[in-house]
Amino acid sequence: MAMATSVEELEDLLNEVEDRFGNPPEEVLSLFDYFKLRILGWLRGIKKIVFEDGGIVFVLKENLDLHLKGKYIYNKEKRTVVLYTDDDPLTTALAVLKE
Repeated sequence: MAMATSVEELEDLLNEVEDRFGNPPEEVLSLFDYFKLRILGWLRGIKKIVFEDGGIVFVLKENLDLHLKGKYIYNKEKRTVVLYTDDDPLTTALAVLKE
């Protein structure tokens, strides 16, 4: 998983796991989602993603225009975006980065 450089590679790996072992447990699917998030973030210019206190913090490699939807705070000096959500943070972060 750590070697995957695209979401397609990761999905191929998940399909291979499903073919060999059947439907994976929820924990395995969550692990794949975290790696998807890592890849999508990297492709969008995000250096680091932190989940904290009902929010998601994106630390940007440089000042980028991400065109995010929802409630968020952008700090240009720190190159961070804090996105607030009442939903599952992982699901929200994936949805935001897929747009």
